[in-house]
Amino acid sequence: MNSRAGKRSLLIVTTIPWTLTAFFLPFAEHFRKRGWRVDAASSNATGSAPCLAAFDRVWDIGWSRNPLDLRNFLFAARRIRRLAIRERYEIVHVHTPVASFVTRFALRKLRKRGRVKVIYSAHGYSFYEGGRPAQNIIFAFLEKLAGRWTDHLVITNFEDERTSRRMKLVASDRIHYIPGVGVDTARYSPDSVPEEEII
Repeated sequence: MNSRAGKRSLLIVTTIPWTLTAFFLPFAEHFRKRGWRVDAASSNATGSAPCLAAFDRVWDIGWSRNPLDLRNFLFAARRIRRLAIRERYEIVHVHTPVASFVTRFALRKLRKRGRVKVIYSAHGYSFYEGGRPAQNIIFAFLEKLAGRWTDHLVITNFEDERTSRRMKLVASDRIHYIPGVGVDTARYSPDSVPEEEII
């Protein structure tokens, strides 16, 4: 255990605080009840009352959602790296395309030294069947590169799971499928409702 004050520690990183409040408040509650220190980082996280209430601490990172904005690498990456060193997080769990790539880049050396574990939850890749060929090539290359800086990859749909395994983004035993957000199309199909029940 390398965290502060004897508690196990987790940092959840997203680009914007809406992602934290929409998806991760139950995770924060779960781990905090079990004695973990659970912090969050995003743009303007300290301006989000739900984040301030749900996490032990929140940190503002000056993310740009533009993947080509050099400020992500010049300033945000440095802030994340310093934060991880100072707070001694055991696990950094990253989400959203820009934050996940830049955070994994920023922590690659710390991870290699065994000072932090990095988990990436992919909520849909920026490359996909039917996407623009040039964009697919670039984003697939970047995911392959970032896979070198990832301890575990969490996938939320079957297509991305197949893609992750086929491309060997990380070792197969470090790819974890967890059913994601979606609608059960069989349950909500118009064909599942008897004609006499339709008003």
